[in-house]
Amino acid sequence: MAMTDEEIINKLSQSPELLKRVGRLLEIVENKEGRTTLADDAEECVIEEMRELGKEVMEKWAQDEAQRREHMILESGVAVRKKVKKNSTGIQHMGSSV
Repeated sequence: MAMTDEEIINKLSQSPELLKRVGRLLEIVENKEGRTTLADDAEECVIEEMRELGKEVMEKWAQDEAQRREHMILESGVAVRKKVKKNSTGIQHMGSSV
């Protein structure tokens, strides 16, 4: 189910970086400053903004997912042990039997 305009605006207002990025995309479309006079220039600008938008979206997703998982773990009451790399070099033999 698609979000309403109001829901999209509310969600964007909660993510200032995403809101700025969407604003930059709209500026490219409007081209009020005349920065992009050729379609190739406009396309290049859009591609760069979309790359940055994708990066920011994935960073936000990762942060939200980490918080969601942490919350689930805390709610479940399950004790979680941090994985620690073993530093053992193996069993050392005390004497030589050669």
